[in-house]
Amino acid sequence: MNASFDYRLALAFVLVSLGGCADPNIRDRWVRDYRASPEPTSTTVTLVRSDRSADTARQESKPGDGARGTGLEVGRSTITPRNVSPGGSLVVSLPYTVLTTSAGTNVKITETHALVIDNEPVELRRQEIVRRQGTHTATAKVTLPSALSSGNYTLVTTISDGKINKSEKASFAVK
Repeated sequence: MNASFDYRLALAFVLVSLGGCADPNIRDRWVRDYRASPEPTSTTVTLVRSDRSADTARQESKPGDGARGTGLEVGRSTITPRNVSPGGSLVVSLPYTVLTTSAGTNVKITETHALVIDNEPVELRRQEIVRRQGTHTATAKVTLPSALSSGNYTLVTTISDGKINKSEKASFAVK
């Protein structure tokens, strides 16, 4: 009888581990989405304030691409105005941070703004720019198509260095 109990307990443990559980915080520790690219490795980045004084320098561990020594972090995207007419213009803004292992390294960044229509992205604007380590803002004025029908839409802003892509979505309404 003791062996039967041990067998059932082991079987229950295996089934719970394989099937996950109702709590997503516990399930996410055991389940990995293999469709997504792996998390970048962690590197040490030295951040120096703009006054360049040595006593204000501090080291923090930031995510980055260990082989190339770069990383990207994006904030929240904002759109103004939130309600617009077809053919009107929007101003979209997205703060992002470029992380490198050395402060003087230039990184080629592509800022892309795309409107999602019927689940298909339509690129409205693309800009390539060279950035150094630090926080920057992707700000763009985009003009919407005049044939756009009324409804709610999503504008996706993507920041890319060629290997790492970070996107942020913002919603707005067309009257």
